[in-house]
Amino acid sequence: MSNFSIIHHRGDPQTAMTLKGRQVTRQEALFVPEWGALVKCAPYDDHFIYENPDPAEGTSAYMCTCGSAAVVVPPGPLGLFVCLYHATYGRHTTSDVNLKDFPGVAGQTIEVKGGKRWV
Repeated sequence: MSNFSIIHHRGDPQTAMTLKGRQVTRQEALFVPEWGALVKCAPYDDHFIYENPDPAEGTSAYMCTCGSAAVVVPPGPLGLFVCLYHATYGRHTTSDVNLKDFPGVAGQTIEVKGGKRWV
């Protein structure tokens, strides 16, 4: 999967680079045209939510810099963009998978410490 940008440092990152070389910037809220509204983003300290500049079939329009899709919880313009992986497992994908391994495991079930995880 070449649409992922994984950040390897902590400390409130403001920009990241996708694997296709596109720079993305942290925003407090993202515009969702289907709702005609800005939706706030979760304030993670080590990752951030961004609009995918390289959408392809089967990829999310909104992503987390850990490589996971981002979703709005609860769904609707009053919800909050969160990292799907973080909301599900309590940590970002970078806790379970290294960047070098990501293209080979994205979309698969992998064995990780503590059980199986979908990436």
